[in-house]
Amino acid sequence: MSATVAAEIICSNPDCRVSVDKKCVEGLSFDKCQFYGKPPAAPPPTEGAEAAAPASGLDLDPGVPLHAVQASGILRSARSRVIGIIGSYDCGKTSLLAGLYDLFQEGPIGGVTFAGSSTLHGFETICHDSRVASKRGVAHSPRTSRGEVAFYHIDVLQDGETDVVSLLLADRSGEEYEEVADDMSNGHAMFELRRADTVTVLIDGRRLCNPKTRHDVINSVAPIVQGLQESGAFARRPQLAVVLTKNDAVVGSDKAAVAAADFVRLVETMERRFGDRFSAVRKFVTTASPTGMAVKRGDGLRDLLYYWLNVIPPEPAAPVRTDSDRVFAALRPREE
Repeated sequence: MSATVAAEIICSNPDCRVSVDKKCVEGLSFDKCQFYGKPPAAPPPTEGAEAAAPASGLDLDPGVPLHAVQASGILRSARSRVIGIIGSYDCGKTSLLAGLYDLFQEGPIGGVTFAGSSTLHGFETICHDSRVASKRGVAHSPRTSRGEVAFYHIDVLQDGETDVVSLLLADRSGEEYEEVADDMSNGHAMFELRRADTVTVLIDGRRLCNPKTRHDVINSVAPIVQGLQESGAFARRPQLAVVLTKNDAVVGSDKAAVAAADFVRLVETMERRFGDRFSAVRKFVTTASPTGMAVKRGDGLRDLLYYWLNVIPPEPAAPVRTDSDRVFAALRPREE
């Protein structure tokens, strides 16, 4: 009986205290009150409640550069190559990464085809300021911030292969590498070099052509490599690629011959001093983002990519001679 009475003394009017004083707030008898005997309405949702509710839909990967733990996950799950990239501030590291990505958008690079990436947004971010869409008067590459190393990821498929290879391209501030020359202990935490399959040292071609900065470029590289070596960064004996960047600036300079000779001597010095710490040493000349038309965009990146993937570059095909100036006259039957 008491349960029945308790169930009846309810009112949907939030101002009514009928359950306490047994009186209708409107002064009506219970049988004439439209709210009596009905449960109270649910309170309106508070501000921000909708945002707190579980979201529906597909949770997309943000596509930003990976941190070390995420990169390690790729290393465990797929055939991979880790590329450590060492260079001073403004040596062309970001342009190199962006240039390789942009080159893949035109199609396969030689016999290497783009097969995917988990850092597409990161690549688009570093490429944007060098494109017409940015409305910049001069192409620009953003500066790498100090802090933890980040990794740009590209999956590639080589001709004749069935398995995809994951390239993990390390991106760390150039100032942090420079600090290793003063204190080798700064290299102990550089995971990207301890795990690298190829260590890539970048030499700024524009600064090498400038008499005011030439000697600084020549004399700054060896102490960095020396410090990294003493910190144990090359224990796995990776490959070494010594890369001259911004070759368009070298070609357009009246000091081009001097800069080219300096670069050759620098590579020879690196091989003589540190050759036993690496499984192979090779030099490359690249132009990732030229400012003029003297050098083709992406020049030299194909051979560097092959080296990263341990692929022997194919011999260039001999040009077909023809008496006609029509393109179709150069076509020949395909050899199976």
